[in-house]
Amino acid sequence: MKNLGRWSLCLGLCALTACTSAATGSGSGGDVGKPGPLRKYDFLWVVDHSTSTAKRQRGLTDGFAGLIQTLKQYNDIDAQMAVVTVQQIADGSAASGVTVKKIGAFNHTAATSLPSNCIEHYRAPCFESGLLDSTTPSDECRNGFNYQYTAGTNFRLPASSLLNIDGDDPAGQHAGPPYGDVSKHYGSTLKDGATLNEWRCSQPSGASQVTNDNGSVNSYCWRHCATDKECQDLFGEPSAICYTPGGSAGDPKTSGCMIPPNTLDCPTADQLPAVLHNDQLDLFHCNAFVGVSSTQQSGFEGGFRSAWMALDPAGPNCTGGKYLLDNAGQPKKDSNGKPIVNPDCQYAQLIRDDAYLVIVFVSDDDDCSVDLSYSLAAETADEKAALKALLPAEDWEMCQRLGDKNGSNVRLAEGRCLYVKGKQQDPAAYKCPSDCASNDAACLADAAAHVAANALVDKRFAVVSDFVPLFKSLKADPTKVIVAAISGDSPAVAYKDGVALTDGSGKPVFDEAQKQVDAAVYYKSLLRNLAGKQSPYVCSGANGEAGYGSRYIEMAKQFGATGYFANLCGDDFSGILKDLATFLATRQ
Repeated sequence: MKNLGRWSLCLGLCALTACTSAATGSGSGGDVGKPGPLRKYDFLWVVDHSTSTAKRQRGLTDGFAGLIQTLKQYNDIDAQMAVVTVQQIADGSAASGVTVKKIGAFNHTAATSLPSNCIEHYRAPCFESGLLDSTTPSDECRNGFNYQYTAGTNFRLPASSLLNIDGDDPAGQHAGPPYGDVSKHYGSTLKDGATLNEWRCSQPSGASQVTNDNGSVNSYCWRHCATDKECQDLFGEPSAICYTPGGSAGDPKTSGCMIPPNTLDCPTADQLPAVLHNDQLDLFHCNAFVGVSSTQQSGFEGGFRSAWMALDPAGPNCTGGKYLLDNAGQPKKDSNGKPIVNPDCQYAQLIRDDAYLVIVFVSDDDDCSVDLSYSLAAETADEKAALKALLPAEDWEMCQRLGDKNGSNVRLAEGRCLYVKGKQQDPAAYKCPSDCASNDAACLADAAAHVAANALVDKRFAVVSDFVPLFKSLKADPTKVIVAAISGDSPAVAYKDGVALTDGSGKPVFDEAQKQVDAAVYYKSLLRNLAGKQSPYVCSGANGEAGYGSRYIEMAKQFGATGYFANLCGDDFSGILKDLATFLATRQ
C-alpha cells in the first residue's frame, strides 16, 4: 500500500507532527529478539463505528500484524481476540449500515461496503463557486493534492488568542489544528474547463462557518471520477473504486473515489468465529472491520458500557454461567476431565484464568456511557417512553457536550465558561466565575470550582471510576487487566527557541499547559459552532480528525501502571499498535 497521506470523510487532515502515544506505568520483559516464556493474552477490542471511522478500522486491521510481530519479539504468545462496537442502545428494525441488536455482543460479521460519506477527501479551507474568498479560493481544490500550507499562515491565530497561551509564538507553533506543516497532498492539477474528474469543495453555507473557534476546519475537497482506474492510480490502491451515490441513477457530479473494506477474503457471518483463537488471528481484519453506520444510536457511543456488557459474567451476554452443567448442577467435563465452557457465555469464551485481559478502546469521540443504574434495554411502550424522557434523541449525538454525574471533566467546565464569555451571557447560567465575561484567566483558572454545580445537568452519565473496579474484577489478579485507549487529544508539542522538544527516546515532549487550553477551547467550539456541517475536532492526522477523549484519557490514568493511552491522530496507526505491544510485553 502506498502511503499517499490520503484523507476521506472517514479520514481527516494529515499533519507532519505525529500524535505520539503516551503510556502510564513502566516495567521490563524479555529482550527484543530473544523471546521469553509463553505469555497468554485475551483481547477485547471496542471499536467505534460512527460515520467517521472507516479509516480507523482500516488502520487498525492493517497495523495488526505489527502488534503481533512485536509481541513475539518479547515472548512466545497465545492470543485470543474478540470485537464489539461502542454502541450502547440497540438499533431499531429499520437501522441502516451496521445493525447492533444486542449491546456488547461479539462481532462476527465483516463489513463488505461503505456508505457515500466515506468518499476520499482532504480538509482545506475552501469555497465552491459563488462563495469565493480571496484568501481561500476554490482553486485550492482544483489543484487537488498539490495544495500546500504552513502552520502559522492559514491557521495563524492572534497573539491574544487562548490558543497562544505563551503570548510569544511568532512561528505559529501553537496555531491550532493541525499543529504542523503539510508540504503536499499528492495528485495532479487538472486542465481548466474540465466538467468532471476535477476536485470540488464542500463547505458550510456561510464563510464564517468554514473554521471553528478552535481553528478546526469544516470544509473539504473531494475528486470527481469516471473510472475505477483513475482512483486506483491517484491513491495507489488496487481496490479503489469510483463511487456514485445512488448508483447508475445518481448524479455523476457527486461521484468520488472510495477504498472499500479489506474483507473480500472473509468468511460469511455463519462461518466467522466470534472469538478468534491463536491459529485464527489472520481473520482479525474480518471481525475488526465492523463498517460504519449513520443511525442515531451509533452516534451515542458508550464504549465503557458496551465493554462491560460484553464481559459481565452475570450480564446479558453470559447466559447460564461459565460452564455447562449436568443434571446435578455440576460442571460437565470433557474427555480430559476439564470443565466444558458454556458457548453462550462470552466472558467464559474469551477470558482464560492464566491470561492477561487487554481491553482496547478505539474511538474518535469521547465515551458517553450512561450511569449503570439505568437500564437501556427498552422493549415495552412504557420502557421506551421512559428511555426517551431520560435520553432524548437530540442528546445522543451531542453527548460529548455533557459531562458526568460528578462533573469530573474540568476541561468541559472551562469550555462552558469560555462559551459564556464569548456569548456575553450571565455566568451563572453555566455556574461560571462572576468575572468570566471579562477575563479569560478567570474562566480557565476558576472553572474547576464550579464543576459540581454543572454536574446537575449531567447526572445521567457514569463516572469513569464506576467502571475501573468492574473491569479489574474480571480477573482474580486485577494487575492482569490492562486497559488501552486510542482516542483524541491535543498534540501540542513543547518548543524551545523554535525547535520541538523530544525526550531521551526521541518522543515529543508535550506542552501540558497548552494541551489543557486546547481541550477547553475545543469544548467551547462544541457548544458554539453548531451550524450545519460544523464539526469541531481537537486534533487531526492521517488517521482522521478526533474529538477530545477526556474519559478515555482518564481511564488510562486510573489504571496506573496497567493503563495506556495513544493519540488517534498519529500519522501511523501501525506505530501506535507496535508501541502498545511493547507496553503489553513489558508489564510484569
